[in-house]
Amino acid sequence: MSADAPNPRRLRLLIAVLVALLVGGGVWWIADGNRRLPPPQPRALDPDQPVRENLPALLEPLARDGGRLQCRAVLQRLNARGDRPAVGMDDARRRWLREQGNLDEAELAEVESGAFTPLDAHHLEACLLFRDAARALDVQGLPDRDRAAAAFAWTIRQVRLRESDGEPIPPVYILRRGWGDAVQRSLVFLALLDQLDIPGCMMVVPDGDGKRPWLPGALVGGDLLLFDARLGVPLPGPDGVATLLQVRARPELLQSLTVDMDHKYDVSLEQARRAEGCVAVPLTAWAPRMTTLQDAMKPSNPVRLAADPGALSAKIQEIVKTPPCSFPQSGGPLRLLIGFLPPEEGGNDRPVGPGWVPRVWRYGSSLVEWPLLPPAVGALPDNVDPGRRLRLQFARPFTDFYLEAGTPRDLILHGRLDEATARLVATLDRAKDQQDWLRSHPMLEAEVAAWCQKARTAQADVLIAQDEARRIGPEAEPRLTGARERLAALWSAKEAESVARLLNAAAAQALTAEASYQLALCKHEQAERARGRDAARLAETWRGVAERWTRHLEQYPKGPTEAAARCLGAMAHRASGNAEAAAMLARDVSDKVKGWERYACLYAAREAAKGR
Repeated sequence: MSADAPNPRRLRLLIAVLVALLVGGGVWWIADGNRRLPPPQPRALDPDQPVRENLPALLEPLARDGGRLQCRAVLQRLNARGDRPAVGMDDARRRWLREQGNLDEAELAEVESGAFTPLDAHHLEACLLFRDAARALDVQGLPDRDRAAAAFAWTIRQVRLRESDGEPIPPVYILRRGWGDAVQRSLVFLALLDQLDIPGCMMVVPDGDGKRPWLPGALVGGDLLLFDARLGVPLPGPDGVATLLQVRARPELLQSLTVDMDHKYDVSLEQARRAEGCVAVPLTAWAPRMTTLQDAMKPSNPVRLAADPGALSAKIQEIVKTPPCSFPQSGGPLRLLIGFLPPEEGGNDRPVGPGWVPRVWRYGSSLVEWPLLPPAVGALPDNVDPGRRLRLQFARPFTDFYLEAGTPRDLILHGRLDEATARLVATLDRAKDQQDWLRSHPMLEAEVAAWCQKARTAQADVLIAQDEARRIGPEAEPRLTGARERLAALWSAKEAESVARLLNAAAAQALTAEASYQLALCKHEQAERARGRDAARLAETWRGVAERWTRHLEQYPKGPTEAAARCLGAMAHRASGNAEAAAMLARDVSDKVKGWERYACLYAAREAAKGR
């Protein structure tokens, strides 16, 4: 088997662990998006009796809790209302969806449904999160150009670039984990623009015999503001952000993005002139019932839930001068959410052949630093206990860190920066205590290895006894019972606690670096909010942020956060007035950083050196 070939054992490990994480718990982080808050307790609904609550009272819980359980409970009660209005779709929209959206019958039925569906709860939760993020930007009253630029800058700060194979993941899940490729970053930006009521689209350019995604654009003032999610900057133009019309007329704007012979911008003037716009709207937003819900929530809890694909397409065509195109990647934004979720959650991600792995499992695996799993635990069979149980225990801190409500990452996204800072400091203190405890127990790994060997033997005895029970019958039951009791007794042994401590310490090793990054990001966001202060105080604040980024890079050099930390640190240095330090920090990127991540650092260094 080649080094790059899929490893069947690894696949079994992934399935064994993540099936319990995702499906065994009712797709636990998808079905339970706000587990720290008490779940809603709606009274049992009598199908023969309509819900009599007035609409504002029914929707009011969403103003306090926008988690998945609450969204689902509210939508179920809306469905139970006896006076729920019939929601239909006119022929013009249906025709547009068939011809331009290429919807099949099942997808069209999802859009046309007058009742709220399981998929709607996921859409509602995502929109509420992006709405909160848009509010935290504090850009109300600013011109649309400035609001779009602020939304893009926030997206770049919150979603660090990590080039990938284009795994189809909905924007809300990209935002929660905090990294993604250029297209994924672009879709997060467009979702945020939507909550600012600024139309947007994804631009694609011809590439050989096909097309490829280029960058996102914001429709402002009869033109399209262009932002490059790979470099993490607006396309430079006369007024700060270049428009599509300016780029098509002035070739020097694209040429200015080339840094050196090894880092040339890969879109030519001819490609830019032939660029097309793609509608980047999820399927659920096209459903007329979302317009009804959006209108109902507007008085007390406004949020953008709906879109008119025909109207948006007309706006894009007016500027780009060509009809909106289909997204060149499989599924595209239209089907990201429905294609990501399993059928029981309203999605259509079903087995497609041998070796198929559900998308939610692949997403879960991306959150866990499996290489840090202690070797003794990794040697245990992954498809049965105790190996499966220990892998679940190792994975849990990672999934909690990125997906739990009320954790630092969640608080940052909701703009609750002081709370996030306090919890990140506490997280780092706990991690330090775990690492100190680990160093004070030099024999721990040997103890764990011995326990794992006993567990392997005990599990083998259980499997043998189970086989005998199947072949022989009741006479073998006593042996099976004894084998199970011996395996269960291992979990009560003192060494089992050592295994748990080692797993927690191993997970903390990876999460400490991420917590350090998120703490620096918190400080950066707080400085962004302080932009109206006295100039001297603000410069001092930015110097403190720059020092925080530098300290993170010193503690975790050459890690997955290096490129983002260098670019953000350079921003902080420039904001403090130290362009020289900004250029040096961005330019001193290690050889481990490749591709567009490296390009972005070198571009930031060049611009800082110019004093821009």
